[in-house]
Amino acid sequence: MNRVQREFTELLNSKVDFFGFVNVRDYCSAARNEENWIDPFDLIAEPKTIVVIGVKTVDELLKRPGKNVAWHNITINIKLNQVLYDLSRFLSKKGFQVFPHFTINQNYTPPKWQDIARDVMPSKIIAKIAGIGSIGRNNLFIHKEFGAGVRLTALTTSAEFNWVHKVYENLCNSCGLCINMCPAGALTEKGYDPERCWQFLYKLQKTWGYAGCGNCMLACGRKRNNS
Repeated sequence: MNRVQREFTELLNSKVDFFGFVNVRDYCSAARNEENWIDPFDLIAEPKTIVVIGVKTVDELLKRPGKNVAWHNITINIKLNQVLYDLSRFLSKKGFQVFPHFTINQNYTPPKWQDIARDVMPSKIIAKIAGIGSIGRNNLFIHKEFGAGVRLTALTTSAEFNWVHKVYENLCNSCGLCINMCPAGALTEKGYDPERCWQFLYKLQKTWGYAGCGNCMLACGRKRNNS
């Protein structure tokens, strides 16, 4: 580990609950066919590494879909964006190119959500490639320690970082709890229906002005560390 990576890792450890590095070539190979694929070579001239970062959610605030979950998510998004800015400034000062994938506060008004979804870097795919978890039938990233109660974002940089990719088994045990607890009926044995999910959130938004739901996170049968 070189000096820049050591200092960068120390900065990451002080700001987020977990992180991972993915070589751009590995990302392109694994994620090119994903629906919201973004080519890192369209972002900066010499992309080498994608850094994924994540923080734990506050489970108590996820128990009531509506404005509480929305404010919770907005707060975490603000935190993640601030971290991305700090990380980007660090790398820029070291002479590296960097493109932070800032997390948006979503507008659930149709049809705008489809356009929003296409512009979001697939952070959960990156986290999976980094070997820090897997993707469950709830369509969420499941962290090996924190379960599905996490939020992610990423940045692309010309800095080249080494990373030992650990291989984890599929952390989803197919218990079906997320299917039973989804108020939108967006989760079935066949998979995830994003249209149902977003339409449910749109109804909440019309009622409260904000929208958020965390039932699928809370329902995840994977044991969570609430520390």
